[in-house]
Parts: sequence; structure tokens; C-alpha cells
Amino acid sequence: MAILDLGKVRVTWLGAWSNTVNYENLDAVEHDGSTYIALGDLNPGLGDPSLIPASWQLLALKGKTVEVNVGTVETIASSSPATVTVTQVDNVATVDFQIPVAVAPQYSISGTVLTITQ
Repeated sequence: MAILDLGKVRVTWLGAWSNTVNYENLDAVEHDGSTYIALGDLNPGLGDPSLIPASWQLLALKGKTVEVNVGTVETIASSSPATVTVTQVDNVATVDFQIPVAVAPQYSISGTVLTITQ
């Protein structure tokens, strides 16, 4: 019976990238907040994964940190649908609320918590 060697067939997570490590095909690393997968066996000192796309495949790009603020909280007729609108300028997002009610609710904002009571 013949034996077929498929080699490495799954990704191996190795954590933070280091320029002193030998990487193998399908090794995954984190570098500057993004995740990369080695496209072959790589020698130490080859260089930053973000600068060598022929050797590293970007898997997940680092996201942005965004500040989120509560904008307006408006009451609308109880027959209307509620709406939440998010607008973003640079790294600041503002969330506006329209809340359908028969009686206007009271609301308060404490830090990152919006509390609405009726």
C-alpha cells in the first residue's frame, strides 16, 4: 500500500513574530496587531511580514480603535419605528437614538452606559 505524505495541512499558531525564528509553511504569527501566515519555510532575519508579501499572507489586518459617543436621544411617536444612527469621522463614532414612546422617557449617560427609564 502506497503512503502519500501531504506534509503540513493545518495552520500552526506561534504567537508574536520574531526575526530570530525559523518559520515553516502555514505557521501563523501576530505582528503589529495583524496576523500573517507563512507561505513557505522561512529563515530567521528574513524581515517584517508586512513588508514581504511573497513570503507572508496577510490573514487579518489590525483594526482601528474608535471612540464612541452618545449623540442625541430623541423621543418620537409610538407608532414610528426606533432608529439608531451611527456616524463616524476619523476615529470618533457618534450614536444617535430615536425612541418611540407614548410618554417621554428619562435617560442618563454615565461613562459608556446609556440608561433609559419610563
